[in-house]
Amino acid sequence: MNKMKTIRNIKIFYIVGAMNSLILTLIILFLFSTKRELNNIGLVNIDFSKRNLLYFLFSIIGGFFLFMMDKILLKIERNLIKNTQKFKKEVFFYGYGFKNMLKIYSSFYFLVGLMFFSFWEELLFRGVGIYFLTKSVNFSKINSVIIVSFFFGIYHIFISRASILPKFFGGLFLGFFFIYTKNLFFSFISHLVWNVFIWKEWRKSYWMLSRREGIYEK
Repeated sequence: MNKMKTIRNIKIFYIVGAMNSLILTLIILFLFSTKRELNNIGLVNIDFSKRNLLYFLFSIIGGFFLFMMDKILLKIERNLIKNTQKFKKEVFFYGYGFKNMLKIYSSFYFLVGLMFFSFWEELLFRGVGIYFLTKSVNFSKINSVIIVSFFFGIYHIFISRASILPKFFGGLFLGFFFIYTKNLFFSFISHLVWNVFIWKEWRKSYWMLSRREGIYEK
C-alpha cells in the first residue's frame, strides 16, 4: 500500500467533492431563489414546536437505523464477494485515508465536510429530484421516491459497488421521511448521522484488518 498516494487521493477526493458540492449547491439555490420555490424543495423555516422536536429526535434515531441497515447489508454482500482483495483495498483506501484526514484537518473540519456532502445530496436527490419528478414529469410521490433512491444508490458506486443496495434502501427512508415532513432539514440530519457512523466504521474496519494482516500501526 502506497501510504502517501492513498492520503493524496483521499485529500483530492475530499477537497474536490466539497468544492463541487458547494458550487452546485449555490447554483441550485440561485435557480430556486424565490421563497415559494425554496419551499417546494424543502428549504423551509422550522420552529421549536413539539412536532418538530419529535421530528428532530426521529432524524437522529433514523440516522443510526440507516447505519445499522447499511452495516448489515454490506456484511452480507461482502460475505458473498469472492474477490476479497478488492474488499481489502477498499478498507485500506477509505479507512486509512480518512484516519489520516482526521489528523490533517481535525475532527471539526472533517465534520464540516461531511455536512457539505450530506446537505448537497439531500438538496439534489430529495429536494430537487423529487420536486422535478412530481411537478415536471407528473410522477406520483411514491414512484418519485423510488426512482430518486435508485439513482442515489448508483451515485455511490464511486465508493463501492456494494454500496448501491444500502444506499437505495437508505434513499427510500430519507425520501419518504422528506415527503412526510416537507422539510429538508430533518432528512439532512438523518443523512449526516448516517455518514458520521459510516466513516467511523471504515476507520474501525481499517484497524481490524490492519491487525489481522500484520501491518498495524499507530
